[in-house]
Amino acid sequence: MKLEQIIGRNIKYWRGIRRMSLTTLSTKTQIPKDELKSFEMGLERPKPEHLLKLCENLNVHIRELLNEK
Repeated sequence: MKLEQIIGRNIKYWRGIRRMSLTTLSTKTQIPKDELKSFEMGLERPKPEHLLKLCENLNVHIRELLNEK
């Protein structure tokens, strides 16, 4: 599986665990909703600064987004 797909799957997983909508995550991270959707679909790899914002707002360590489960 490609890294983009792993990260996307993990973002979606943790967003679900935190019961957070795409709109809410977008607002909190200031990452456009369409871009977040592209991350979750594995179409785009988040920039490092986006990964940090996502980790901070999903309250997870970066390895939780990068590691395949």
